[in-house]
This record gives sequence, structure tokens and C-alpha cells, in this order.
Amino acid sequence: MWWRGQGSSLWITARSGWPRNWRRCMRNMEIKCRIEVECGSRREAEILNRALRVDNEGYISSSVAGKVLVAEVEENNAMSLLHTINDFLSCLQLAVEGMKRLKGI
Repeated sequence: MWWRGQGSSLWITARSGWPRNWRRCMRNMEIKCRIEVECGSRREAEILNRALRVDNEGYISSSVAGKVLVAEVEENNAMSLLHTINDFLSCLQLAVEGMKRLKGI
């Protein structure tokens, strides 16, 4: 499954089949998510990465590739993954708003 929005991409892959007892398996499967956020410049991507890294340590690994901020999450529980992604996106939104205010946009 993947989702692509304006200037960003989100891929979610699950390494498991869909057996009859899929609800139980949803609690015990390896789920990976990759979020790509295209920024205006490499410098902006690095600033956002540094701002988010403090809160994400141990939960999300992030890096910069060109002017794209790449964040990867791996969880064993679908709800944990959802909460981690939600937290990351909330922090990202605040960091972007703060950067815009500092730039005077």
C-alpha cells in the first residue's frame, strides 16, 4: 500500500500474508513505513531533520537525500506504527510552520 500527497510520499509494506486469523497477526507482524518529504532545498531538509531527530530517536530513523527528508519506521504492531507516524507528522508540521515563520513566509 502506498500514499502520495503533494510533495511527499508514504509507503507502507507489511511482511505477512493474510491468514484466516489476520486480526491476531496484525498484532505480531513486521510493518515498515517510509515517509519522503520534498523540501525547498537541501538546507531546509537538513534543518527539519535536525529538529525532528531529537523527538524521534529510537522510534524513527531519518536522513536527507538531496532535498528530500526520508523517515523510516519499523514496528511489530499496526497501532504502534500508526501512533508513531501520527506523532512524526505532527512534529513535522510544527517544524515546518516554525521554519516558515523564521523565514517570514
